[in-house]
Amino acid sequence: MFRTTIFNATVNAAVNSNSVNISRLDTASVQVNVTNESSPNGSVTLQASNDDSTWIDVTGSATNITDGSDIMLNLADVGYKYLRAAFARTSGSWDAEVIVAGKERKV
Repeated sequence: MFRTTIFNATVNAAVNSNSVNISRLDTASVQVNVTNESSPNGSVTLQASNDDSTWIDVTGSATNITDGSDIMLNLADVGYKYLRAAFARTSGSWDAEVIVAGKERKV
């Protein structure tokens, strides 16, 4: 089982997490833990890339962040190489931790 933290910081502006190479995963889950909210109003969207440079939103992954928002997103049949989380902030602030875990492919 694969598991890594790709972001652990305060969100008070638009910000992207670190990227992670998930090419060896069959499935993946992304957990976003939101704490220390101060009237949060924003969103998180998963983004995918095959070159770690050009990023495309993962369809259906955009999720609003409001008070008490902890988020779990599941990805099946992962076909891209890199993944990151993109935070958009409208107002307020919050601390976020993003954990990626997944089932590795059998070789």
